[in-house]
Amino acid sequence: MLVHRARTWPGSRMLYAAQDRIHARAKWEDDHLAALQRSRFAGELRPRFQRGDEAIRWHNGSWHGITAPGEKAGHSDVLDVAVVDEAWALEAGLEHGLSPTMVTRPQPQLWVVSTAGTLRSAYLRGKVERGREGPLHNIKGSTAYFEWGAPEGTDPADPATWRAAMPALGRTIRLDAVRAEFERLELADFCRAYLNWWPGSIPTDWLVIGEAPWRALADPRSEAIDPVAFAADMTPERSHAAIAVAGQRVDALGHAEVVDHRPGIGWVVPRLLDS
Repeated sequence: MLVHRARTWPGSRMLYAAQDRIHARAKWEDDHLAALQRSRFAGELRPRFQRGDEAIRWHNGSWHGITAPGEKAGHSDVLDVAVVDEAWALEAGLEHGLSPTMVTRPQPQLWVVSTAGTLRSAYLRGKVERGREGPLHNIKGSTAYFEWGAPEGTDPADPATWRAAMPALGRTIRLDAVRAEFERLELADFCRAYLNWWPGSIPTDWLVIGEAPWRALADPRSEAIDPVAFAADMTPERSHAAIAVAGQRVDALGHAEVVDHRPGIGWVVPRLLDS
């Protein structure tokens, strides 16, 4: 896409961003530049490797550089295209920095590309939820949303499930390579990276501590004595919140308990005041 833009629109300015500048530089040099230097377009460009100012400079005036995540990304530049890769690891501040650089351009595009994220991927999760809402959310039709993922509830070990999630399987991705990844990775990591499943879709709820040993430690008679401390926390996407209490028991052992857990966050402050 970047090559097409550079050659079709002379003078185009484009930026590529990944989860950090190190990864963006590696992708730019090892994949983008290397592919171009092996292609029939090699004579149309020259690279600039100066650290902090890396760019593929096309003879027609187009320019393809990299940036680091953050609210200052792209500032002072005028951009035609920005590509945000590995968006699961990024924060909204990056887009805040890039969007104003494109408002004066005739046909700007912002590409956000990623596999599914973690519980901390609030920026990407918001994109996914708005994309899944479709035309009801995007009235003017200025946004295109594409998602490839295995249907929830399917067997993550079945190659048929992999084929449902990976259009490149059998083309640029070998089946035996995916099978090796399934055997090597933790199930949750494989499901996120290869099946595009978010936390909650992965067929296990006990990823750090097993359910059986955890429940074996529960003491239904345990009770904290004053003074106690309360803590509240919410998921990054603000979909659920929880309140916990901790203190000391009469036998000097520690007591910890989740006293409330509900969808949303509006209930948290009133519930804390009641406590």
